[in-house]
Amino acid sequence: MIKRVAIIGAGNVATHLGNALKNVGIEIVCISSKHPENAAKLAEQTGAKSYGRVEDVSYDGADAIIVSVKDDSITDVLSQLPQNNAILIHTSGGVPADILAGKSERYGIIYPLQTFTKNRELDFSEIPLFIEAGDTATLDEIRELAESLSDTVTEADSTQRRMLHVAAVFACNFTNHLYDIASRIMEDAHLPYSMLHPLIRETAAKAIAMPPALAQTGPAVRGDKQVMDAHLAKIKDTKLKELYVALSESIHQSAIKREKDKNRNKQ
Repeated sequence: MIKRVAIIGAGNVATHLGNALKNVGIEIVCISSKHPENAAKLAEQTGAKSYGRVEDVSYDGADAIIVSVKDDSITDVLSQLPQNNAILIHTSGGVPADILAGKSERYGIIYPLQTFTKNRELDFSEIPLFIEAGDTATLDEIRELAESLSDTVTEADSTQRRMLHVAAVFACNFTNHLYDIASRIMEDAHLPYSMLHPLIRETAAKAIAMPPALAQTGPAVRGDKQVMDAHLAKIKDTKLKELYVALSESIHQSAIKREKDKNRNKQ
């Protein structure tokens, strides 16, 4: 069983994961980050030692080393990591598991499907965790650790995780960017963004309560060109116009396909 963990990284994911591990009784041996002040803060929260450089860390006694850094930093971190006997784990949705194979015979992944911000409280038990490992015995140990953290633990290979990551970008990052655009439009209209909060809450609630395709409303799904043209006339930014047109066309084509499928099923 994994009882003692070292964490490389002190960003949003590492902070939530480190505290979640501490809360279920896992000892955090040390925190390492290229930003020493972040490592020190997370170490203080979790009762661990902190280090600024990966190569300075002593991993003696750690059952697992969790690499929780940006995707494009994982290779660099691994190059600094000494050979060791601990289970090596990363938390990325888009990076394959076998990138870890050269540093440890036992390796795997715990990918939390959630958006993380350091100062926002989350119930980690509600976050879906997706796991993978290089062998069955290691997978069992990683599963046991993951199940101590979350009520939803699912095995998913690297291909599945990449698709999950793409879906998450659409569901979270792109959606949040649209909220940002909406907030700027409200600002231009001298209206508070908070007026959109009830709409945002109901949209999210419907997307959970029913298939999102059935929850779609608005001029694009109806093909209401007059309304959409009036909207476009108000948008001055060329890139934003292109985004409006592209999203509207995607919504409309989805509605057409859904109607065709419905008619086909009736026959």
